[in-house]
Amino acid sequence: MRRNKLGRCSYCNKVLTFLPHTCQYCGTKFCRMHRLPENHDCNGDPHPPPLMR
Repeated sequence: MRRNKLGRCSYCNKVLTFLPHTCQYCGTKFCRMHRLPENHDCNGDPHPPPLMR
C-alpha cells in the first residue's frame, strides 16, 4: 500500500492529492475547498500586532 506524503485536510479529512494549501495564519494544511481562513474557521490572527516605534 502506498502512503500519501501530502497528508489530509485538517478540516474535512480529505486526502490531499495535489498541492496542499497551508494557511498563513494558523499554519495547518487544507484542501482546495477549505484553503481560505473563513472556510475552515481559522482561529489565527489575520492582523499582525502594530509595530512599536
